[in-house]
Amino acid sequence: MGVGHRVRIRVAGRRLRGYVTAIHHDPPPRELSPIDGVVGDVRSFDEEDLPLLRWVATHYVTPLSTILKRTTPPNVPRARSGALRSRAHGAGHVVRSVFSRRPHDEEVSSIVGRLAQDQSVLVVVPTTVEAGDMAEALAARVDHEIAVASSEHSDREVTASWVKAATQSGTVLVGTREITLWPMANLAEIVVIEDARRVMKSPSSPTLGVREVAMARSEAHGVPITFVSPLPSLEIIAAADERIVPAGRLWALVEVADRREEPPGTGPLLERTRRSIIAAANAGNDVFVLVPRRGYAAVFRCRDCGTVRRCATCGSAVGPSSTCARCGTESGGCRECGADRWHGV
Repeated sequence: MGVGHRVRIRVAGRRLRGYVTAIHHDPPPRELSPIDGVVGDVRSFDEEDLPLLRWVATHYVTPLSTILKRTTPPNVPRARSGALRSRAHGAGHVVRSVFSRRPHDEEVSSIVGRLAQDQSVLVVVPTTVEAGDMAEALAARVDHEIAVASSEHSDREVTASWVKAATQSGTVLVGTREITLWPMANLAEIVVIEDARRVMKSPSSPTLGVREVAMARSEAHGVPITFVSPLPSLEIIAAADERIVPAGRLWALVEVADRREEPPGTGPLLERTRRSIIAAANAGNDVFVLVPRRGYAAVFRCRDCGTVRRCATCGSAVGPSSTCARCGTESGGCRECGADRWHGV
């Protein structure tokens, strides 16, 4: 038994579980409750991990016991070797910011490929779907052992991944924000995917943020940390020691079309906007059009001939009112048949 083991004790007749945070060889100054037994074979942390865990508890103003629970799996961990080999063997604390196109598996596999076969990597992704996709892509690209953990997996599967990451060197652990404080055998690098996403911070108390906790762990363990994102957060841009920007365009070309100075009668789209949309669609690309109004504009047609109701002056579509909302002209009846009966489309 050592620091980091979970144990069972009795307090006022109740059986409770706790964590060993220190071992005193001298007689204690007061009587302590006896330990009934050790829970599990693998420790969740050791003496060198405690300063980091205490910092997280202080930073997020939460009891240390709450943070210690974030290092343990849902079930009792069992393994042939009870030793926790979480000591890091990285190249020192370095913050890298990689500007990357989605999906990010190519960048992550490149990071893993630079490491030795017995070095482990912690990869934190925003969602369960991305965790599964990343793990599948890495399994096809790298020779390291892959372990994945997220809320989509059963407690048994999550515990098995926890044991593999904590006891087996050369493991790439992929998962959502819950794995940020998990023990890792021979940890060599931490990778965080899109740290600015809302899901990268716990919505419930304590509101642990992956960015802050992972940065603190990188510094405490002396391993590099790489943030991969198409648009890194300002905090990472400011803190990064290295910035890697690939050649070419990461984002699609954006053009803002202001129609306020256009002459009346030009229609809802500028000619250059229409040509751009057609060219993008013909090339098989997606087009996103953002308009400064909510909902859909009301379109009315003549009940007799089906002609769209438009203003005779500016050509804008006219709603249920007889007055044009754009230029204030009285629209009157249908410009084709003269009827004054309309229905919405």
